[in-house]
This record gives sequence, C-alpha cells and structure tokens, in this order.
Amino acid sequence: MLYLLKLALRNLKRNLLRTAIAIAAIAVVVMIVVFGRGLMLGFNQSTFDLYINNQMGHVRLTEDEYLQREALLSLEYMIDGTAELSLEEMIAEIRGLAAVEEVLPRLKFGAMVSRDDELIRMLGTGIEPEVEDEFGVLEADITAGEMPREGNQILLGSGLKDELGVEVGESVTLVFSDSFQSLQGRTFTVTGVRETGSPQLDDSIFYLPLATAQEMLALEDEVTEFMIFGEEARAAEPWRRR
Repeated sequence: MLYLLKLALRNLKRNLLRTAIAIAAIAVVVMIVVFGRGLMLGFNQSTFDLYINNQMGHVRLTEDEYLQREALLSLEYMIDGTAELSLEEMIAEIRGLAAVEEVLPRLKFGAMVSRDDELIRMLGTGIEPEVEDEFGVLEADITAGEMPREGNQILLGSGLKDELGVEVGESVTLVFSDSFQSLQGRTFTVTGVRETGSPQLDDSIFYLPLATAQEMLALEDEVTEFMIFGEEARAAEPWRRR
C-alpha cells in the first residue's frame, strides 16, 4: 500500500501542469454535479410545496363520489357537515384536533367568459379571506391589488388576467351553472392579480369569497373540500389511514 502511494505521488510530481489540469477538471465536474443536484432538489421541493399549499393541503377531505367526478367540477357531492354536526361545527371540530393547525374550506366550480367570439374556460375557487390571511399562501403571491373580501369581488391569476384583457378595478362578467344546472351570469370587480409562476394556477384559476360562491351557486353551508394542514406533510400520513 505504501509502495503504491509513493508511486502515485511520483507520477503526480512528474508533470505538474498535467496534474493541475486534472485536479481542476475533477473539481469542476464535482461542482457541476453538486450544483445540478441542488438545483433539481430545490425545483422538486418548490413544485411539491406549490402543489400542497394550493391544491391538496397535507390532507384533502372530500366526498368519495366527488373524486370520481372532480374533472367535471360536479356540484352534486358536497360536504355539508355530518348527521350530528353542521358544516361550521364540523370545521371547528377538525380544527380542535391536536395535530391540526388549520382547515381551509374551498368551493370549486367551473365558469367561462365570452370574449371576441371565444369562450374562455376557468376554475372558480371560493375561499374564506380571513382564514387565508392567517394561514394560506394566496396573499403572498398577489402582485397587484388585494384579496377579494366580500360581495362580487375576484382575484385573478396573472395569465388569466392577461387572457381576459382586464386590470385591477375593472369588471368582468362570468357565466356559470348553479347547483340546479341553471345557467347564470354575474359581473365581478377584479380586486387583485396573483402570480405563482405555475401556468396551471395562473392561467385558469380565480378566487372569490366563499360566502359569495355559496350564494351564487345555491349551495348554502356547503363546500367541495377541506384542505387540512398539520405541522408538515409527512406527519399527516397517519390521517390518511383513518
């Protein structure tokens, strides 16, 4: 072993320029690998966080039948509490669990806008502004204006805002079907613009107060889902087996 070490040192000293170039090349390759791995891990974590914070939560609670028809944005299979508890009482009970930090109720539905003989399809999401202020991620991504607080106010994704050709303070008329499959129309004021960097979110989603969404869809005290958050996503695995 000692003989091989001496032989290696002698070969390294024989041509110092070649040795320096080899060491530099190895160092550069190692740096590229480390940087690339760090970049990929960071991108994956960022995408994971975006997905968790905006769409799934640590645990997502829906009706079983809703999952089978979610792509159709069905308004038939809603959460309206339990046999013993109203919706608000159900939310309060879940929030009272030791492992739960917050519950974000959401009401999702389809809508569209007619512009220049073209139908622009989008996804509406009813939110509780006060709860989102304290725990959600919506407000941190607002690049213009503010959250919708009450009445006919909406927050648009940045890509959707550009496609509709509207600015903060202007109005847009949405067409949608309520829970009775009746076609309705309503005009909203754009209060803000949100940009996450994800086309899936920015190009198709708008947000409005939950109470407004429930009223216009004839779904009083009903939501499509709960996004439930604990300390971290991995710690929520036991909840999914309950």
